[in-house]
Parts: sequence; C-alpha cells; structure tokens
Amino acid sequence: MAICDYKRRFTWFNFGDFGCNSDSSVFKQTDLSRLLENNRINIPKPRKITNTNIQTSFVYVNDEIFGLSEHIMKPFSRRRDLGKEEKIFNYRLSRARLNIECAFGILSEKWLILQQPLAFLLENTELVVTSSLGLHNFLLYENDEEDIEYIQENYVTEPERQSIKSGAIIRERFKIYFSTTHFLL
Repeated sequence: MAICDYKRRFTWFNFGDFGCNSDSSVFKQTDLSRLLENNRINIPKPRKITNTNIQTSFVYVNDEIFGLSEHIMKPFSRRRDLGKEEKIFNYRLSRARLNIECAFGILSEKWLILQQPLAFLLENTELVVTSSLGLHNFLLYENDEEDIEYIQENYVTEPERQSIKSGAIIRERFKIYFSTTHFLL
C-alpha cells in the first residue's frame, strides 16, 4: 500500500498485512491512519481552489472501499443512481487515482526485479522494495530540478486547522468544482 504525489514520487508506503484483509482494514492499522484520525499530520491548511471561491481541504484520493473523511476522498457509491455531477466527480477522481497506478508502473518497469515474484525472506523483500522506492524517488527528484526550489519555498511545518470536518462537504465542493465549465467532458 502506498501514496504518491502528483509527480509520481512515493510519499508513504506500508507493507501492511500479507493475509486476506482488505486494503481498508489494513490502512486502519497504519501509522498514517492514526495520524490522520488524530489531526497529527502536517497537511496544509484548507485553501481556495485556484480561480474559484471554493475552499476545501487537501485530500488523499482513494477508492470506494475506504472511508470518507476530511482528508480521505473517495468516489460516490456506484450502488445508486448517480447524477451528472456525481459521475463527473467520480471520473475526475478516477483520473487522479491513476497517478499511483502509473507510479507503480514506472517503478516495476525500471526495476526488473519487481516484475517477478520475489524469492527472498520477508525482511529482505521489504528491504528490496523499500530500496526500489527510494531509488525511484531519487531518480525522479534528480531529473526535476524545479522541485528543489518548490519544496523549500512551500514546505509547511505547522498547518493551521480549520473546522472543516465533513468529508461529504469537501466531496460536494470538489463535485461543484469539477462540474464547472472548466472541466466539462
């Protein structure tokens, strides 16, 4: 299980559980889940979306099995009839989720050892995967000098917390934004 940024660099990963538990169950047991739940993670404060008056929180984009919260965004359930705006929202969220799929694709394409079942002890497997993630990020970072300045200027250490708590409200705000003429399909 992993998270990447918009440039497909891995920002968090967890080996989780090797059993039959769902991703959602595994995630609930992680350090990141606990930090998010207790508002103890450095996520930038809510901001207005560029060129709009829509203010919303920064979110992690997930699929439908995850819970909806202030910083965890998931699509509208496909188990009910969706309106046009909900379908547009789900489409845009799906496009955003492709980023992590591409990151894993780049990772496995670059590191051929990851294209086959790993025949190592568990601790060695974790070391190989962790090293691959680190090298992946290093190569992406070294090939993009623009990021060095961006990270130093915009790094947030102590974000102010606002009282936007409802994931449903935040999802509605994104839905409205994605349904504007800027994003018509």
